[in-house]
Amino acid sequence: MQTVLVDQKSPIAAISGSESMNCIVCASCSGKGYIPRDREDELVALIPFSDKRLKPSKTWMWVISSILICLLLSGLALYFLLPRTINVFSNSLAVTEVFLQSYEPGKTMKVNFMTFVNVSNENFYDIEVTNASSKVSKMVFPSRSEVIGYGFNKSTVVVPKLSSFYPIGLNVTVTLSDWALAMCELSYGYIRLYFQFTLTFSYLLHHREQNTLETSQLVCCNQRGEC
Repeated sequence: MQTVLVDQKSPIAAISGSESMNCIVCASCSGKGYIPRDREDELVALIPFSDKRLKPSKTWMWVISSILICLLLSGLALYFLLPRTINVFSNSLAVTEVFLQSYEPGKTMKVNFMTFVNVSNENFYDIEVTNASSKVSKMVFPSRSEVIGYGFNKSTVVVPKLSSFYPIGLNVTVTLSDWALAMCELSYGYIRLYFQFTLTFSYLLHHREQNTLETSQLVCCNQRGEC
């Protein structure tokens, strides 16, 4: 007895019982046909239209969840990486120790000292101070000023994240004369000097920012080098 297939041009053929050993049942022929075993890899799976796998009922939930997760991660990245304020300020404490480099009574006095400014870093990452400088002036009555020295810190200083009062030291050298020298030669031995600080910061892939600060400080300037 032979099973006759509808389409004689297809790989499914009429076979006898003895030939069925080399064939498999055709999955799409309701069990009424056979296909050679060497053509098995050409079978195509058919899924009924009513199959639940064809109904993407939860796809929109996955899409919305993915979008929300991406937005959340983006928001967190912006929160932690968005640059925040970097403040430079000074406590304006008196400088009580100086190094007397040279002194000619009644003419000039050259002194060297350290002064400090504070940096607050509100970012969630470290920042670098790549350069710090200061211009030092004295008042020339009644309303002018005269530059008498400079201060520097050319080393790179790392300011930790979320720091409030991180000190940055500058090495300052000034030359005093005329009325300023006269004040230093008195027993009081202090003079008020005016500082203009400029600090350069680097962070986040070498982004640079510059801050300035103007302040004044009392500086010890007697011949002993301390007040």
